[in-house]
Amino acid sequence: MVSIKARNPLEMLTAALASANQQLHFMATHDTLTSLPNRAHFEHRVDEAIADAGRGAGPFALVVLNLDRFKVVNDALGRRMGDELLRIVARRLRGVLRASDLLARLEGNTFAALVSPVRSAGEALRGARKLLLALHAPVRLEGTDVHPSASIGIACFPNEGVTGEALFARADAAMYAAKERGRHIRLFEPCMDRLGSGRMQLEADLHRALKQRQFELYYQPKIGNDCARFCGAEALLRWRHPTRGLLAPGEFIPLAEECGLIVRLGDWVLHESCRQLNAWRTAGLSAVQIAVNASAEQFQDRDLTSIVEHALHEHGVAGHDLEIEITESAVMRSPEETVDTLEGLKRLGVSIALDDFGTGYSSMGYLRRFSLDRLKIDRSFTADITTSRRATAVLQGIIALAHELHLEVIAEGVETPEQAAVLKGLGCDQYQGYLFGVPLPADDFARLLRHQCPHSAIGP
Repeated sequence: MVSIKARNPLEMLTAALASANQQLHFMATHDTLTSLPNRAHFEHRVDEAIADAGRGAGPFALVVLNLDRFKVVNDALGRRMGDELLRIVARRLRGVLRASDLLARLEGNTFAALVSPVRSAGEALRGARKLLLALHAPVRLEGTDVHPSASIGIACFPNEGVTGEALFARADAAMYAAKERGRHIRLFEPCMDRLGSGRMQLEADLHRALKQRQFELYYQPKIGNDCARFCGAEALLRWRHPTRGLLAPGEFIPLAEECGLIVRLGDWVLHESCRQLNAWRTAGLSAVQIAVNASAEQFQDRDLTSIVEHALHEHGVAGHDLEIEITESAVMRSPEETVDTLEGLKRLGVSIALDDFGTGYSSMGYLRRFSLDRLKIDRSFTADITTSRRATAVLQGIIALAHELHLEVIAEGVETPEQAAVLKGLGCDQYQGYLFGVPLPADDFARLLRHQCPHSAIGP
């Protein structure tokens, strides 16, 4: 018989302490969601790589990767599915890197890779392309195919920096340049330092603009199917920048979302729209319904019903004079809470339009539960209806579904009489686009209201 010697209690305690220390060390140096090294550990390894390069180990590349449109997935499918996507992405990226490379999750939807050694910038680019290809296949999340993509910035040691701080800053700058210019991968270039500083300056300007009231609302008319009168208008935000002139939303709204100013901007738009409605009524103009866009942050993170009620009361505006436009991703973030919020707004008499319909992740089943008044068809559908039978068939199906659910349909981006004629034939209820009117400052839109003569572009 083989005798098994019992372990000494002191040995057992020592082993347990060693195991606990290993676990604590791992938790301190790794991301709990993906089990990848965290930012602190990655920065330490970059510093080690710089020291090793000084001893002859050779150059390396720092690669920063940010998932595109990750917020849309989080909003539409929920944080749990967003976390699952991050875990899948981590496995895919790790699977294409070499044993000598290191992958980390820095924060949120941002990853970084230490690619070492690299003999040239071209080799670093080839490695980055492998990372993009690893993301190419769709990911199935709760019955929805999500197609991951990313923006990647690359900074090489020693050409783009000899310190970890410089390399991170320049890889970040290259990544943002890739994202802003619609290119998936960018190597750092000296001009990008100026882009980065310009981005920081724009953020500072944005904070100042709220204090100094540099924002304006423009109003784009909507007309009904009879073309007899304007039936409403959409309030569109503009920033009159002191040195850059009039800026459209696409030039600053993404930054406002990133730096946490979007809720304050949204509140200002709501109050200014209500104030303007009251001013038009006081001037003797027949007030039209004004549509105001609500961000996902406004819709989910605050009591939107009480905020809207306060704005209506403060400016003496009736609820039926206001329409709130919300996106599919906003309403699908938390469907149960969405139902409560929409019902609260409806009790105030406010109309609800689902904006950009067809571009998000909504379930048709939920449309029956939500207290909606209108579906707003995205301009990407409108653009093809005179040249594509498939686009026309899709629109016909959307309009039929909406009418079955007793919802009106608004088509945006209507630019030609031919598009308007097709939309009328399909039963569209309202139209918005350059064919009927461009966005106008409040005074110019008031003159339009006085004349009430929309262009009859879709026939009798």
